[in-house]
Amino acid sequence: MKKFLTLILLIFSMFLFVSCVTDDDEEETNEAANTGSSDTAADSGKEGDTGTAADTGSETPSDTSDTSDSATPSDPTDTTPSDTDCQPNCAGKQCGSDGCGGSCGNCGEGKICDQETKTCKCTPNCKAEDGTEKECGEDGCGGKCGTCGAGFFCDNGKCAESKCGEKICGEDEFGNPCGGCDYKERCSIDQTMCIECSCEGRECGSDGCGGLCGNGGCGDGQGCNAEGKCVPCTCEGKVCGINECGSYCGNAESGKDGCRDQICSADQTQCLEVQCTAITLSDLVLTSAADPAHNFLDYAAEYSPNGGSSKNHFSLKISKPSSASLTIDLAHYPFNTCTREKPDNEYGVCAFIKEYTGEIVTKLYYAKRGFLHIPSINPNGSFIATVPFQQPVFVEVDMVTGVPVPDGKCYKITNGSINAKGK
Repeated sequence: MKKFLTLILLIFSMFLFVSCVTDDDEEETNEAANTGSSDTAADSGKEGDTGTAADTGSETPSDTSDTSDSATPSDPTDTTPSDTDCQPNCAGKQCGSDGCGGSCGNCGEGKICDQETKTCKCTPNCKAEDGTEKECGEDGCGGKCGTCGAGFFCDNGKCAESKCGEKICGEDEFGNPCGGCDYKERCSIDQTMCIECSCEGRECGSDGCGGLCGNGGCGDGQGCNAEGKCVPCTCEGKVCGINECGSYCGNAESGKDGCRDQICSADQTQCLEVQCTAITLSDLVLTSAADPAHNFLDYAAEYSPNGGSSKNHFSLKISKPSSASLTIDLAHYPFNTCTREKPDNEYGVCAFIKEYTGEIVTKLYYAKRGFLHIPSINPNGSFIATVPFQQPVFVEVDMVTGVPVPDGKCYKITNGSINAKGK
Protein backbone atom coordinates (compact mmCIF):
# COMPACT_ATOMS: atom_id res chain seq x y z
CA MET A 1 0.00 0.00 0.00
CA LYS A 2 2.78 2.30 0.91
CA LYS A 3 4.49 1.63 -2.43
CA PHE A 4 1.28 2.41 -4.26
CA LEU A 5 0.92 5.81 -2.69
CA THR A 6 4.54 6.57 -3.40
CA LEU A 7 3.95 5.75 -7.09
CA ILE A 8 0.96 8.07 -7.29
CA LEU A 9 2.88 10.97 -5.78
CA LEU A 10 5.70 10.37 -8.20
CA ILE A 11 3.34 10.50 -11.20
CA PHE A 12 1.65 13.62 -9.89
CA SER A 13 5.00 15.36 -9.43
CA MET A 14 6.04 14.54 -12.99
CA PHE A 15 2.76 15.96 -14.30
CA LEU A 16 3.30 19.25 -12.49
CA PHE A 17 6.85 19.45 -13.86
CA VAL A 18 5.73 18.95 -17.43
CA SER A 19 2.95 21.57 -17.05
CA CYS A 20 5.35 24.21 -15.78
CA VAL A 21 7.82 23.61 -18.59
CA THR A 22 5.03 23.93 -21.19
CA ASP A 23 3.76 27.21 -19.76
CA ASP A 24 7.27 28.65 -19.73
CA ASP A 25 7.81 27.69 -23.38
CA GLU A 26 4.53 29.33 -24.45
CA GLU A 27 5.45 32.53 -22.63
CA GLU A 28 8.87 32.57 -24.28
CA THR A 29 7.29 31.94 -27.67
CA ASN A 30 4.78 34.78 -27.22
CA GLU A 31 7.50 37.10 -25.97
CA ALA A 32 9.65 36.21 -28.97
CA ALA A 33 6.75 36.82 -31.35
CA ASN A 34 5.96 40.15 -29.76
CA THR A 35 9.58 41.20 -29.82
CA GLY A 36 9.97 40.17 -33.50
CA SER A 37 6.81 42.04 -34.54
CA SER A 38 7.87 45.15 -32.69
CA ASP A 39 11.36 45.02 -34.15
CA THR A 40 10.00 44.52 -37.64
CA ALA A 41 7.58 47.41 -37.27
CA ALA A 42 10.35 49.57 -35.92
CA ASP A 43 12.64 48.54 -38.76
CA SER A 44 9.81 49.29 -41.20
CA GLY A 45 9.33 52.72 -39.72
CA LYS A 46 13.03 53.52 -39.82
CA GLU A 47 14.15 51.91 -43.05
CA GLY A 48 10.97 51.94 -45.24
CA ASP A 49 11.14 48.10 -45.74
CA THR A 50 8.02 46.88 -47.57
CA GLY A 51 8.93 43.20 -47.67
CA THR A 52 6.38 41.82 -45.15
CA ALA A 53 2.62 41.83 -44.85
CA ALA A 54 2.87 43.40 -41.43
CA ASP A 55 4.65 46.40 -42.94
CA THR A 56 1.54 47.37 -44.96
CA GLY A 57 -0.86 47.02 -42.09
CA SER A 58 -1.06 50.65 -40.96
CA GLU A 59 1.37 52.80 -42.92
CA THR A 60 0.69 52.27 -46.64
CA PRO A 61 -3.03 51.85 -47.47
CA SER A 62 -3.12 55.06 -49.52
CA ASP A 63 0.07 54.11 -51.35
CA THR A 64 -1.42 50.72 -52.19
CA SER A 65 -4.54 52.47 -53.55
CA ASP A 66 -2.44 54.81 -55.70
CA THR A 67 -0.43 51.91 -57.08
CA SER A 68 -3.65 50.08 -57.86
CA ASP A 69 -5.07 53.08 -59.79
CA SER A 70 -2.05 53.34 -62.03
CA ALA A 71 -1.48 49.68 -62.58
CA THR A 72 -4.98 48.23 -62.67
CA PRO A 73 -7.02 48.68 -65.89
CA SER A 74 -10.35 50.58 -65.56
CA ASP A 75 -13.45 48.63 -64.92
CA PRO A 76 -15.07 47.84 -68.29
CA THR A 77 -18.49 48.14 -66.69
CA ASP A 78 -17.90 51.79 -65.58
CA THR A 79 -20.19 54.05 -67.76
CA THR A 80 -19.09 57.42 -66.34
CA PRO A 81 -17.93 59.56 -69.35
CA SER A 82 -14.30 60.57 -69.32
CA ASP A 83 -13.21 64.13 -70.22
CA THR A 84 -12.57 63.10 -73.82
CA ASP A 85 -16.05 61.56 -74.08
CA CYS A 86 -17.94 64.73 -72.88
CA GLN A 87 -19.93 66.49 -75.60
CA PRO A 88 -20.60 70.23 -74.86
CA ASN A 89 -24.27 71.15 -75.09
CA CYS A 90 -25.17 74.82 -75.69
CA ALA A 91 -28.38 74.23 -77.65
CA GLY A 92 -30.83 77.00 -76.73
CA LYS A 93 -28.40 78.47 -74.21
CA GLN A 94 -27.00 81.99 -74.19
CA CYS A 95 -24.89 81.61 -71.08
CA GLY A 96 -23.96 79.23 -68.28
CA SER A 97 -22.19 75.88 -68.35
CA ASP A 98 -21.94 73.66 -71.42
CA GLY A 99 -21.90 70.54 -69.23
CA CYS A 100 -18.23 69.84 -69.82
CA GLY A 101 -16.62 72.58 -67.78
CA GLY A 102 -16.88 75.18 -70.54
CA SER A 103 -19.19 78.16 -71.02
CA CYS A 104 -22.05 78.85 -73.42
CA GLY A 105 -21.40 82.57 -73.32
CA ASN A 106 -21.44 85.63 -71.10
CA CYS A 107 -24.17 88.22 -70.70
CA GLY A 108 -23.48 91.84 -71.49
CA GLU A 109 -23.46 94.73 -69.10
CA GLY A 110 -26.72 95.12 -67.19
CA LYS A 111 -27.79 91.51 -67.85
CA ILE A 112 -27.63 88.37 -65.75
CA CYS A 113 -27.72 84.68 -66.64
CA ASP A 114 -30.93 82.89 -65.68
CA GLN A 115 -29.64 79.61 -64.26
CA GLU A 116 -32.86 77.76 -65.14
CA THR A 117 -33.23 78.79 -68.78
CA LYS A 118 -29.53 79.62 -69.38
CA THR A 119 -30.61 82.80 -71.15
CA CYS A 120 -29.53 86.40 -70.54
CA LYS A 121 -32.12 88.45 -68.73
CA CYS A 122 -32.07 92.24 -68.67
CA THR A 123 -32.64 93.91 -65.34
CA PRO A 124 -34.57 97.18 -65.83
CA ASN A 125 -32.93 100.08 -64.06
CA CYS A 126 -34.97 103.17 -63.31
CA LYS A 127 -32.55 104.65 -60.82
CA ALA A 128 -31.20 108.10 -61.65
CA GLU A 129 -27.55 108.99 -61.10
CA ASP A 130 -28.44 110.61 -57.78
CA GLY A 131 -30.14 107.41 -56.60
CA THR A 132 -33.71 108.65 -56.96
CA GLU A 133 -36.36 106.99 -59.12
CA LYS A 134 -36.61 108.13 -62.73
CA GLU A 135 -39.87 109.72 -63.85
CA CYS A 136 -39.11 109.15 -67.53
CA GLY A 137 -36.46 107.97 -69.93
CA GLU A 138 -35.01 104.57 -70.79
CA ASP A 139 -34.84 101.66 -68.32
CA GLY A 140 -31.84 100.04 -70.00
CA CYS A 141 -33.85 97.08 -71.30
CA GLY A 142 -35.70 98.73 -74.18
CA GLY A 143 -38.53 99.95 -71.99
CA LYS A 144 -39.33 103.28 -70.39
CA CYS A 145 -39.41 104.42 -66.81
CA GLY A 146 -42.33 106.73 -67.61
CA THR A 147 -43.36 109.52 -69.96
CA CYS A 148 -43.84 113.25 -69.52
CA GLY A 149 -47.07 115.08 -70.20
CA ALA A 150 -47.73 117.85 -72.71
CA GLY A 151 -45.46 120.83 -72.24
CA PHE A 152 -42.75 118.82 -70.50
CA PHE A 153 -39.67 116.97 -71.68
CA CYS A 154 -37.46 114.33 -70.10
CA ASP A 155 -34.25 115.77 -68.62
CA ASN A 156 -31.98 113.09 -67.11
CA GLY A 157 -34.89 111.04 -65.84
CA LYS A 158 -36.93 113.97 -64.55
CA CYS A 159 -39.82 115.74 -66.29
CA ALA A 160 -38.98 119.41 -66.88
CA GLU A 161 -41.08 122.15 -68.40
CA SER A 162 -40.25 122.71 -72.06
CA LYS A 163 -39.95 125.99 -73.94
CA CYS A 164 -42.00 124.83 -76.89
CA GLY A 165 -44.98 127.14 -76.45
CA GLU A 166 -47.11 126.72 -79.59
CA LYS A 167 -44.63 124.41 -81.28
CA ILE A 168 -45.88 120.87 -81.86
CA CYS A 169 -42.83 119.39 -83.58
CA GLY A 170 -39.11 119.88 -83.89
CA GLU A 171 -37.13 121.20 -80.92
CA ASP A 172 -37.15 124.16 -78.59
CA GLU A 173 -34.25 126.59 -78.34
CA PHE A 174 -32.42 124.26 -75.94
CA GLY A 175 -32.59 121.25 -78.26
CA ASN A 176 -35.41 119.56 -76.33
CA PRO A 177 -38.13 117.86 -78.38
CA CYS A 178 -41.46 119.59 -78.87
CA GLY A 179 -43.14 116.56 -80.44
CA GLY A 180 -42.90 114.72 -83.70
CA CYS A 181 -44.68 114.18 -86.98
CA ASP A 182 -45.93 110.91 -88.42
CA TYR A 183 -44.24 108.95 -91.17
CA LYS A 184 -44.29 110.86 -94.46
CA GLU A 185 -44.85 114.15 -92.68
CA ARG A 186 -42.44 116.97 -92.01
CA CYS A 187 -42.45 119.71 -89.44
CA SER A 188 -43.27 123.14 -90.83
CA ILE A 189 -40.65 125.86 -90.65
CA ASP A 190 -42.54 127.58 -87.83
CA GLN A 191 -42.98 124.20 -86.05
CA THR A 192 -46.72 124.75 -85.60
CA MET A 193 -47.93 121.98 -87.91
CA CYS A 194 -46.96 118.75 -89.60
CA ILE A 195 -47.07 118.89 -93.40
CA GLU A 196 -47.74 115.78 -95.45
CA CYS A 197 -44.97 114.81 -97.83
CA SER A 198 -46.41 113.80 -101.15
CA CYS A 199 -45.58 113.14 -104.78
CA GLU A 200 -49.10 113.94 -105.86
CA GLY A 201 -48.89 115.91 -109.11
CA ARG A 202 -45.08 115.52 -109.19
CA GLU A 203 -43.09 113.30 -111.52
CA CYS A 204 -39.59 114.20 -110.36
CA GLY A 205 -37.68 115.82 -107.57
CA SER A 206 -38.14 115.43 -103.84
CA ASP A 207 -41.31 114.58 -101.94
CA GLY A 208 -40.23 116.94 -99.14
CA CYS A 209 -39.33 114.12 -96.72
CA GLY A 210 -36.18 112.85 -98.34
CA GLY A 211 -37.94 110.56 -100.81
CA LEU A 212 -37.99 110.85 -104.57
CA CYS A 213 -40.90 111.31 -106.90
CA GLY A 214 -40.77 109.13 -110.01
CA ASN A 215 -37.16 108.22 -110.56
CA GLY A 216 -36.07 111.46 -108.97
CA GLY A 217 -34.66 112.78 -112.24
CA CYS A 218 -35.58 113.35 -115.83
CA GLY A 219 -34.34 112.19 -119.23
CA ASP A 220 -31.49 113.63 -121.27
CA GLY A 221 -31.86 117.32 -121.98
CA GLN A 222 -34.58 117.71 -119.34
CA GLY A 223 -34.67 118.98 -115.81
CA CYS A 224 -37.12 119.04 -112.91
CA ASN A 225 -38.79 122.41 -112.33
CA ALA A 226 -40.16 123.76 -109.05
CA GLU A 227 -43.55 122.11 -109.69
CA GLY A 228 -42.00 118.67 -110.06
CA LYS A 229 -42.39 118.45 -113.83
CA CYS A 230 -39.79 117.33 -116.34
CA VAL A 231 -39.25 120.14 -118.85
CA PRO A 232 -36.61 120.85 -121.51
CA CYS A 233 -33.50 122.60 -120.22
CA THR A 234 -33.35 125.89 -122.04
CA CYS A 235 -32.53 129.52 -121.48
CA GLU A 236 -34.65 130.61 -124.42
CA GLY A 237 -36.57 133.76 -123.50
CA LYS A 238 -34.73 133.99 -120.14
CA VAL A 239 -32.37 136.82 -119.30
CA CYS A 240 -31.42 135.77 -115.79
CA GLY A 241 -31.55 133.00 -113.26
CA ILE A 242 -30.84 129.34 -113.98
CA ASN A 243 -32.61 126.79 -116.12
CA GLU A 244 -33.98 123.42 -115.02
CA CYS A 245 -30.62 121.72 -115.52
CA GLY A 246 -28.79 124.20 -113.31
CA SER A 247 -27.20 126.22 -116.10
CA TYR A 248 -27.09 130.01 -115.73
CA CYS A 249 -29.00 132.17 -118.17
CA GLY A 250 -28.21 135.77 -119.16
CA ASN A 251 -25.06 137.82 -119.39
CA ALA A 252 -22.48 136.55 -116.89
CA GLU A 253 -20.80 139.96 -116.96
CA SER A 254 -23.89 141.31 -115.25
CA GLY A 255 -23.46 138.93 -112.38
CA LYS A 256 -23.42 135.18 -112.40
CA ASP A 257 -27.22 134.95 -112.47
CA GLY A 258 -27.53 137.84 -114.94
CA CYS A 259 -28.56 140.53 -112.44
CA ARG A 260 -25.73 142.25 -110.60
CA ASP A 261 -27.48 144.55 -108.12
CA GLN A 262 -31.01 143.46 -108.88
CA ILE A 263 -32.99 140.24 -108.58
CA CYS A 264 -34.35 138.04 -111.34
CA SER A 265 -38.10 138.10 -111.84
CA ALA A 266 -40.10 134.93 -111.27
CA ASP A 267 -40.48 134.36 -115.05
CA GLN A 268 -36.77 135.12 -115.56
CA THR A 269 -37.53 137.73 -118.22
CA GLN A 270 -36.14 140.79 -116.43
CA CYS A 271 -33.99 142.03 -113.59
CA LEU A 272 -35.94 143.98 -110.99
CA GLU A 273 -34.86 146.83 -108.78
CA VAL A 274 -35.68 146.06 -105.18
CA GLN A 275 -35.20 148.06 -102.05
CA CYS A 276 -33.85 145.59 -99.54
CA THR A 277 -32.80 146.25 -95.99
CA ALA A 278 -29.02 146.04 -95.73
CA ILE A 279 -27.82 143.87 -92.83
CA THR A 280 -24.46 142.72 -91.51
CA LEU A 281 -24.03 139.23 -90.10
CA SER A 282 -22.12 138.51 -86.91
CA ASP A 283 -20.01 135.34 -86.61
CA LEU A 284 -21.70 132.05 -87.48
CA VAL A 285 -22.04 129.86 -84.39
CA LEU A 286 -22.79 126.13 -84.40
CA THR A 287 -26.17 125.32 -82.85
CA SER A 288 -27.01 122.45 -80.49
CA ALA A 289 -28.27 120.47 -83.49
CA ALA A 290 -24.86 120.52 -85.19
CA ASP A 291 -22.87 117.30 -85.27
CA PRO A 292 -19.48 117.81 -86.97
CA ALA A 293 -18.42 114.23 -86.18
CA HIS A 294 -21.27 113.00 -88.40
CA ASN A 295 -20.93 115.63 -91.16
CA PHE A 296 -23.77 117.95 -90.20
CA LEU A 297 -23.08 121.64 -89.61
CA ASP A 298 -25.92 123.89 -88.45
CA TYR A 299 -24.98 127.55 -87.98
CA ALA A 300 -26.86 130.59 -86.74
CA ALA A 301 -25.79 134.24 -86.82
CA GLU A 302 -27.35 137.37 -85.42
CA TYR A 303 -27.63 140.34 -87.74
CA SER A 304 -27.87 144.08 -87.45
CA PRO A 305 -29.78 146.24 -87.67
CA ASN A 306 -32.51 144.07 -86.17
CA GLY A 307 -35.71 145.86 -85.33
CA GLY A 308 -37.49 142.73 -84.20
CA SER A 309 -37.04 139.79 -81.86
CA SER A 310 -33.64 138.90 -80.44
CA LYS A 311 -34.30 135.40 -81.81
CA ASN A 312 -34.18 136.61 -85.40
CA HIS A 313 -31.18 135.08 -87.16
CA PHE A 314 -29.49 133.96 -90.36
CA SER A 315 -29.37 130.15 -90.70
CA LEU A 316 -26.89 128.11 -92.74
CA LYS A 317 -26.95 124.30 -92.86
CA ILE A 318 -24.34 122.10 -94.53
CA SER A 319 -24.87 118.34 -94.51
CA LYS A 320 -21.94 117.39 -96.76
CA PRO A 321 -19.00 119.46 -95.51
CA SER A 322 -15.77 119.13 -97.43
CA SER A 323 -12.20 120.13 -96.71
CA ALA A 324 -11.93 121.10 -100.38
CA SER A 325 -12.72 124.55 -101.73
CA LEU A 326 -16.48 125.11 -102.09
CA THR A 327 -18.45 127.86 -103.84
CA ILE A 328 -22.09 127.86 -102.76
CA ASP A 329 -24.83 129.38 -104.87
CA LEU A 330 -27.34 130.13 -102.13
CA ALA A 331 -30.23 130.48 -104.59
CA HIS A 332 -29.47 127.28 -106.48
CA TYR A 333 -31.36 124.83 -104.29
CA PRO A 334 -35.12 124.22 -104.54
CA PHE A 335 -37.07 125.30 -101.46
CA ASN A 336 -38.59 121.86 -100.86
CA THR A 337 -35.10 120.40 -100.41
CA CYS A 338 -34.54 122.73 -97.45
CA THR A 339 -37.65 122.14 -95.38
CA ARG A 340 -36.34 119.28 -93.26
CA GLU A 341 -33.78 119.27 -90.48
CA LYS A 342 -30.98 118.44 -92.93
CA PRO A 343 -30.61 119.68 -96.54
CA ASP A 344 -31.88 117.25 -99.15
CA ASN A 345 -30.14 118.51 -102.27
CA GLU A 346 -27.08 117.68 -104.32
CA TYR A 347 -24.67 119.87 -102.39
CA GLY A 348 -26.31 119.54 -98.99
CA VAL A 349 -26.67 123.32 -98.44
CA CYS A 350 -29.58 125.47 -97.32
CA ALA A 351 -29.76 129.09 -96.07
CA PHE A 352 -32.61 131.14 -94.56
CA ILE A 353 -33.29 134.25 -92.56
CA LYS A 354 -35.91 133.70 -89.86
CA GLU A 355 -37.99 136.26 -87.98
CA TYR A 356 -39.81 135.38 -84.76
CA THR A 357 -42.80 136.46 -82.78
CA GLY A 358 -42.33 135.00 -79.34
CA GLU A 359 -41.08 131.44 -79.83
CA ILE A 360 -42.59 131.00 -83.30
CA VAL A 361 -41.07 131.72 -86.73
CA THR A 362 -43.56 134.07 -88.37
CA LYS A 363 -41.58 135.20 -91.43
CA LEU A 364 -39.13 133.27 -93.56
CA TYR A 365 -36.68 134.64 -96.12
CA TYR A 366 -35.14 132.42 -98.79
CA ALA A 367 -32.10 133.20 -100.94
CA LYS A 368 -32.95 134.80 -104.24
CA ARG A 369 -29.37 135.37 -105.26
CA GLY A 370 -25.84 135.32 -103.86
CA PHE A 371 -22.78 133.20 -103.29
CA LEU A 372 -20.43 132.13 -100.51
CA HIS A 373 -16.93 130.88 -101.21
CA ILE A 374 -15.45 128.61 -98.53
CA PRO A 375 -11.77 127.70 -99.11
CA SER A 376 -12.03 124.80 -96.65
CA ILE A 377 -13.99 123.64 -93.62
CA ASN A 378 -11.96 122.51 -90.64
CA PRO A 379 -12.85 119.27 -88.78
CA ASN A 380 -14.35 121.28 -85.90
CA GLY A 381 -16.63 123.15 -88.31
CA SER A 382 -14.79 126.48 -88.43
CA PHE A 383 -14.12 128.38 -91.65
CA ILE A 384 -13.84 131.87 -93.15
CA ALA A 385 -16.02 132.49 -96.20
CA THR A 386 -15.81 135.32 -98.70
CA VAL A 387 -18.75 136.81 -100.59
CA PRO A 388 -17.87 136.87 -104.31
CA PHE A 389 -19.88 138.03 -107.33
CA GLN A 390 -22.98 139.55 -105.72
CA GLN A 391 -24.19 140.36 -102.26
CA PRO A 392 -26.72 137.72 -101.18
CA VAL A 393 -30.37 138.75 -101.23
CA PHE A 394 -33.09 136.94 -99.26
CA VAL A 395 -36.77 137.52 -100.09
CA GLU A 396 -39.83 136.75 -97.98
CA VAL A 397 -41.49 133.46 -98.98
CA ASP A 398 -44.48 131.36 -97.98
CA MET A 399 -43.23 129.00 -95.27
CA VAL A 400 -44.99 125.97 -96.78
CA THR A 401 -44.56 126.43 -100.51
CA GLY A 402 -41.49 128.69 -100.72
CA VAL A 403 -43.28 130.98 -103.20
CA PRO A 404 -42.22 134.64 -102.79
CA VAL A 405 -44.77 136.72 -100.91
CA PRO A 406 -46.15 139.58 -103.09
CA ASP A 407 -44.78 142.91 -101.85
CA GLY A 408 -42.83 141.03 -99.17
CA LYS A 409 -39.68 142.39 -97.58
CA CYS A 410 -36.14 141.41 -98.50
CA TYR A 411 -32.70 141.57 -96.92
CA LYS A 412 -29.30 142.15 -98.51
CA ILE A 413 -26.21 140.84 -96.71
CA THR A 414 -23.36 143.35 -96.90
CA ASN A 415 -20.50 141.29 -95.39
CA GLY A 416 -17.33 140.98 -97.47
CA SER A 417 -16.43 137.88 -95.44
CA ILE A 418 -18.14 135.69 -92.87
CA ASN A 419 -16.41 133.91 -90.00
CA ALA A 420 -17.75 130.57 -88.72
CA LYS A 421 -16.72 129.35 -85.28
CA GLY A 422 -16.17 125.66 -84.62
CA LYS A 423 -16.80 123.48 -81.59
